[in-house]
Amino acid sequence: MTEQPPLAASGWSSSLSVAEHAAVREAGFTPLGLVMGSSVYQLAPVYSPGMVAA
Repeated sequence: MTEQPPLAASGWSSSLSVAEHAAVREAGFTPLGLVMGSSVYQLAPVYSPGMVAA
């Protein structure tokens, strides 16, 4: 594992609230970097018997 620069020196972003961040730090976790992801999904209409199409 390579040594990473301190977060204060590299800058970082988070969507955690202050309380969530404090709880994570109190639990002993230290952020190592930023993770980004995406999700793609489709919600299809569901038809039931007796349902009238417009």
